[in-house]
Amino acid sequence: MPLGNGMSRVCGQCGHDNPADARYCERCAAPLANLCPACGFENPPGFKFCGNCGAHLASAQLGRAPADQLRRLQSLMPAQLMEKMLHQAEHLRGERRMVTVLFADLSGFTSISERLDPEDVYQLMDEVLRAFVEEIYRYEGTVDKFTGDGVMAIFGAPVAHEDDPERAVRAAIGMQNALDRMNRTIAGRYHVELKCRIGLNSGEVVVGGLGSDLRLDYTVMGDAVNVAARLQQAAEPGEILVSEDVFRATEPLFAYALVGDLRLKGKAEPVRAYRLLGERAQQGRRRGIRGLEAPLIGRQREFAQLKEALEGWITAREGGFILLTGEAGIGKSRLTSELLAGLAGRDVEIIRAGALSHTAGIGWWLTRELLRGYFGLGEGEGGSAMYHRVAGRLEELMGPAAGSALPYILNLLSPEAVPESYAPRIVHLTPAELQQQTLLALRELWTHAAQRRPLLFILDDVHWMDRPSLDVLLFLMGLVPNVPLIFYAISRADEGYAAREISAQAQERIPERFLSLHLGPLPPAEVERLLDELLDAPALPAEWRQIIVSRVEGNPFFLEEFVRMMMDRRLLVQDAAGRWKAEGDTAGLEAVPRTLRGLILARVDTLEERARHVLQCASVIGRSFSQRLLAEVVEAPAELSRDLHLLGQRGLIFPEADAAEERFTFSHALTQEAVYDTLLKKRRQALHRAVGQAIERLYADRLAEQVELLAHHFYLGEEPKRAFHYAILAGQQASARYANHEARAYYQRAWELADAAGATPAQRVAVLVGMGDAEGFLGAYEAARQAYQQAHALAGSPAAGLTPAGQAGILRRMVRVEERQGSYPQASSLLHAALELLDSSTSQDAEQERARIYSDLGWVAFRQGLADEAWKWMMRALAILEPSDNWQDLAAVYNRMAGVSYQLGDW
Repeated sequence: MPLGNGMSRVCGQCGHDNPADARYCERCAAPLANLCPACGFENPPGFKFCGNCGAHLASAQLGRAPADQLRRLQSLMPAQLMEKMLHQAEHLRGERRMVTVLFADLSGFTSISERLDPEDVYQLMDEVLRAFVEEIYRYEGTVDKFTGDGVMAIFGAPVAHEDDPERAVRAAIGMQNALDRMNRTIAGRYHVELKCRIGLNSGEVVVGGLGSDLRLDYTVMGDAVNVAARLQQAAEPGEILVSEDVFRATEPLFAYALVGDLRLKGKAEPVRAYRLLGERAQQGRRRGIRGLEAPLIGRQREFAQLKEALEGWITAREGGFILLTGEAGIGKSRLTSELLAGLAGRDVEIIRAGALSHTAGIGWWLTRELLRGYFGLGEGEGGSAMYHRVAGRLEELMGPAAGSALPYILNLLSPEAVPESYAPRIVHLTPAELQQQTLLALRELWTHAAQRRPLLFILDDVHWMDRPSLDVLLFLMGLVPNVPLIFYAISRADEGYAAREISAQAQERIPERFLSLHLGPLPPAEVERLLDELLDAPALPAEWRQIIVSRVEGNPFFLEEFVRMMMDRRLLVQDAAGRWKAEGDTAGLEAVPRTLRGLILARVDTLEERARHVLQCASVIGRSFSQRLLAEVVEAPAELSRDLHLLGQRGLIFPEADAAEERFTFSHALTQEAVYDTLLKKRRQALHRAVGQAIERLYADRLAEQVELLAHHFYLGEEPKRAFHYAILAGQQASARYANHEARAYYQRAWELADAAGATPAQRVAVLVGMGDAEGFLGAYEAARQAYQQAHALAGSPAAGLTPAGQAGILRRMVRVEERQGSYPQASSLLHAALELLDSSTSQDAEQERARIYSDLGWVAFRQGLADEAWKWMMRALAILEPSDNWQDLAAVYNRMAGVSYQLGDW
């Protein structure tokens, strides 16, 4: 062990002078035993050469100790990163590289080491450095060396990324966060608190060879390393200081405060420094390849038309309807985002929601999403919290009239949120009546809201819109001439039925307030302009440009994916000035997939296995997904935040800015579809089951709101019992909301699953009756008749366990089909048969069913012109119903009697 002046012992790792009897370095906690690194012999203090093998102890220790620690902590390096580093090593002999240098140093560690036992100091230092190294490797940086009680890291060599400054900043934030977490434990264990100073600078270095221990040797060019080290020394404890270069590269992503021009040791001129405040909530645009964003190109005419219409309607406080169509990836969302950015500060409230491919069959989905967005409801918010939020906002908007809309809005959002005091206004309505009241409540809500401040609804992907939400949209279209309510619907061309129906009705009903635009492919010249903007004027040969422009067929998203693929395959590289240039010949371009789908999959294939696994799990959940739900499905959920960040960096997903919890969306619906399709059938089924089970766990107290998603996932997961159960519940909910198309689909699915699920006769009857109801409401009378007949046949079996009232109810449903088709004698015959089933029954259920049959007999007689007979039957029904509290059936009888009285002239 080298000795200092007097009797001090110099640490071979950090060079600190320690007392002669110290066993551990008081600065960095390295062991101070005078061990020979060559043979391991422990030498007495003061020996310069090993007493066992003769090795020079001082020089060996100085060269060996830091390397040993570095090598030990490099066991934390992910295999994927090690492979990348070794792959790049052969290219890094004496090469100039633009890198970002990070220096981190623990403040006050010397005083802490004086207070703690040396073994505790060593263990504490080891834990801290291990946490720091993990964060550096998380963002694919390289640990260059340890600096006593700190670390130096490089981002940009041997593995280079287009966003190395950003990665370095994120690693610095991660190191500070890791230290904060550790302090909670350290404070209790050692009664101390650690702080870290970090400095960051970007500049040019000369990279030497990569040794077998994965260490890089650097020769400083332009003082890049020195400036980073001096910034670290100038930082306050717990602070991150960055240079001007790092600030300029990352300012759109992170918030900074100007510290000023600092006089740093070794620098003749002042160095401008910035203090990192944190990540921006609303991140700005990044030029060049990092964000692959460019000014709006080739859409000036459409932009001007849309801008004029929107601003005109908002200024005049008028309503309007816009329909924007185009093929996938053509730029609909980008054009819309540009328009919305221009509306910042205008007097308009913007609410945005979108349909998803798997929600097309979930009744009222898009309507509920709009409501959740308007009321600011989080994904996990329900029950009393939902009630108070919605009730408070409605009362603010509508005053005393809020009570007329509140129960129906709540019931649409979540039946469990409806207080008992409002329940009678829901349960005594037929599905058709409930739908009518819900439509009226929505009309009142949006009318009051728009009169206070114009409303702009952005409806994404309406080609996947559910039928009831489309009905709502068409109903509310009638408000447009009189209320400042603006609808902006985005749809793929020639997909789904929504765009066709919207266009037809709008042209007929509100032609002067309707604007329909279709986005076609960009012309070749505009594609080339977009290429230049995306890469910030790249140096590409004309032949390359021609191939790229012809391959992407005027589709901006295709171009972005093509460019990303070229980067991934190093067909595009940056020169020393940061300009993108072609690498190699056109043969590399020919190997790039020729379809957009193939290109997306090729980019996904370049991901490490872990990231690809996360992306595939997310694709099963859907286009939009919560981190909370995904964490229940993926392996090693503790690493999920890092995985999602990396997928975001690759442009495959992005965070949802205004979500109440951490949510992410695939960069494009095509990306989600392509990734989902890569899953083999068995793997896909297993993931759907896992998602369904995760939803059951996470929302155990609110499963009623999730039954449609559960039916979807367990069906595709081929778990028939659960899929059957949730399909029935979803069908019942859809029927209750008068979402008859969706109800029919769920009951048909349940019937398909009945055998595999081992359904009981009673369950089969329930499915057939539900199917018959839905078919009847949709006017498919023959299908309804067949379903009811099958149900009636099964209901007669003792195994079905149906009461006489239940069997009679099926016959009465069959009557509705006959009556609506004008088969009155057949209807009357069925009703009398139903009465015979009740002859010996005196239960309360049987009495109520008997009253319904009397009422129906009266209605059938009325429809045949037999008013007196009709009146007699209805009076018999009243005799049963008036003493009861069956208000729903009683109201129906009174309504029918009013019709009979009108026909008889009894005013």
